[in-house]
Amino acid sequence: MNIRFLLFLIVEQTFLAVDAKKNYYRILHKYVSELQNEIHKMNEITDISPCPDAYSLFRGPDGPFCYKFDYTCANWTEARETCQVEGGDLLNPREDTISFFASFIPRTLGNNACTNTFWIGLSDKDIEGDWRTVRGIVFSSQSTRWSMYHPKGISDYDCALIDVIGNSPIKSASCSNIGHPLCQIFLN
Repeated sequence: MNIRFLLFLIVEQTFLAVDAKKNYYRILHKYVSELQNEIHKMNEITDISPCPDAYSLFRGPDGPFCYKFDYTCANWTEARETCQVEGGDLLNPREDTISFFASFIPRTLGNNACTNTFWIGLSDKDIEGDWRTVRGIVFSSQSTRWSMYHPKGISDYDCALIDVIGNSPIKSASCSNIGHPLCQIFLN
């Protein structure tokens, strides 16, 4: 074989390889641009809150939900009805999220507050001492989230509230006491 011919083949293959790389990078650039556009669209969608007006989004361990500190002054039943009218219920308390809401309350209290407490969806109205959320989930009376000496074994202390005063936020109280609704709307 002729050396010139070999050099010609090498140069030709090099040009083909360079063209192939250029084509590969052009296609890759196109895909990267398309992916960036899709990411941008997804970010625009997630920036839109799925919550109704006056509600905020909370991304909890059970999935996202909307919540609202309502300043209506109401007993537990009225507070629950306030939330239900808006498509939700009183906050379904969890060990790992209740502290967030308790720490957030002092910042939300303003001149419209008639009390420093918010009703949550927890009661032992059906069976004394059997504390359950409004969704029927058992909430331990031994939880460290209860304030000292709570829940009280007093028969008419059947509802739970978050009190901003004290180290542990949840207290049992008479359902006829006045508090504010802490509403929750589940998204799933």
